[in-house]
Amino acid sequence: MTPRTDCAAMETPTLEKLLREAARDAALSPSSHNAQPCELALLSSDEACRALAGAGAPLGEGVYVAVALDPARCLCALPAHRTEMLMSGGIYVEALSIALAARGVRASLRWRLGGVPPAVVRLLAPWEPLAVLHLTPAPVDAGAVALLPLLAARRTNRSPYRSEPLDPAIVEAVRAAASRAFPESSEECGLVALTDRNVLVRAGDVVARYGALEFTHAAAWHETYAHIRFGPEVIRQAETGLPITHLLAKQLPGWQQALLRVLLSPASIRALRPLGLARSMARQSGTLLERSGMLLYLHFHAEDPSEATQVAAGGRLLATWLALAARGGALHPVSVMMQHPEPRQRLISELGLPPGRGFFFARAGVPAEEMPPAPRRRNAAERVRTA
Repeated sequence: MTPRTDCAAMETPTLEKLLREAARDAALSPSSHNAQPCELALLSSDEACRALAGAGAPLGEGVYVAVALDPARCLCALPAHRTEMLMSGGIYVEALSIALAARGVRASLRWRLGGVPPAVVRLLAPWEPLAVLHLTPAPVDAGAVALLPLLAARRTNRSPYRSEPLDPAIVEAVRAAASRAFPESSEECGLVALTDRNVLVRAGDVVARYGALEFTHAAAWHETYAHIRFGPEVIRQAETGLPITHLLAKQLPGWQQALLRVLLSPASIRALRPLGLARSMARQSGTLLERSGMLLYLHFHAEDPSEATQVAAGGRLLATWLALAARGGALHPVSVMMQHPEPRQRLISELGLPPGRGFFFARAGVPAEEMPPAPRRRNAAERVRTA
């Protein structure tokens, strides 16, 4: 598609430069399996200008950008993966909004999933646009400046956490965290912080009983295994996925990684199932939960939320994660408990959780060990597409 050469009413070199800088920070946002399914498109071609004008967008100031999912990078083995991908998109929008605000750019949500003009949807195909943002100059946002380093400091940390109760101020900060990009998400979804030791023990027991589903559901494990990175050199070169050293929260020599590559393969998991390997790993996961400082449960108030609401939930999730990171905390999602209806309902009934569909469950706390950053796709600024 040919970019406009005379679209000055929509686009300035400064805004585009700041967008590309912000894209580097947004690329640090978490996503399921670290699949990094989000893409950015600058809507500045002749065709894009006509599509925006036809949909009533004012073209006199600023630029328009679309955040979209690349279907080739999306998880799809389970129905719940659709929610995870939509949330990953909302997380990315939240991170991008923070990175732009810290640079003096306001990102106003013009359209979101379900309301994006058909002409824009066609323009971006096969990508699926989740949000169209209108970028305009604004004063530098001091709050966003304070959050910016946390995008890099935030971790998914699977090491053991300190078992002592968290400072009540940390718990309250997590409960109060609100999305900047999707302020309505605080009304659309709820957050429960579980700190009572007896509740944590019961949660660990539920995970020990159901956690094996992560390995025994053939299609889901096949997709997960495809995202695991084995071998020191492979991990060094990786741009996406889950290093086995991150999953096990410890350094491993090359020969052990090669052995695990065989033992964890879908074929081996099937063959070893009678020996209880999956159940053993589930029990270990349950023990980690019991010994954590806090568990977090996020849920939609509705049982069947709109897809736009699911995107917005990602914004609240990242706000929660950053509030924890600001106080030295980390998260370890236990996604398997939200991916399957039976364990999700069992958590609700046994822990006395509120009604509505759960979408995120994690142990939280102060980790015993620091973890290195996850792999990230390179050249985020250069990958911003002009559409």
